Amino acid sequence: MRNANTQAMPTIKHDVKCGLPLHITDSRGLTKREMFAMHAMQAWIQHHGSRGDYGFSEKEAAQSALRCADALLEELS
Repeated sequence: MRNANTQAMPTIKHDVKCGLPLHITDSRGLTKREMFAMHAMQAWIQHHGSRGDYGFSEKEAAQSALRCADALLEELS
């Protein structure tokens, strides 16, 4: 499995009585690539503003975020 497709934050069911993790659920949660892209896109929008502010489209923001996520994963491998 590629590093980009591994779980960033696996979901865990907890024991209600003492809060201890019991097992990882079937839900895979976000992948590392998705999480990195999410944060990169948030930064892109904060820096560049919305379409009305600077003329950047959501598609451009998403493409930039994925390029950033892929570059980070490449550096980490």
